[in-house]
Amino acid sequence: DPGLSTDPHLQGAIFAAPSPSLRERFETRFIEMYGLRPPRLASLAYDATALAAVLARTGQVRSGMPSFSQAAFTNPNGFAGIDGIFRFSRDGLVERGLSVLEYRDSQIVEVEPAPETFERGI
Repeated sequence: DPGLSTDPHLQGAIFAAPSPSLRERFETRFIEMYGLRPPRLASLAYDATALAAVLARTGQVRSGMPSFSQAAFTNPNGFAGIDGIFRFSRDGLVERGLSVLEYRDSQIVEVEPAPETFERGI
């Protein structure tokens, strides 16, 4: 919540969240198309729809029919979404690549960008 950045008690607080720049691009496109700011959950609906399309297309290319199998959903490379990368584990949990943000001088500042891949650097 950008409004929290002005709370003096939170100055210097560090937290993990989706990249503000990724969200900003999505909001700009949404406003251009629909004329209003998207609800916060709109990116999740967009990602779910895009994921279904990717899995269907990938399955079609590989086997001639859409694939919504557990193996397809639990691809260790994950998927790119509006709020950054995400992937599903076999036990149903979601892992997200988040930015590290800080409330600083009444602004939200990105301290460390979100990862673009789930591969670990060496």
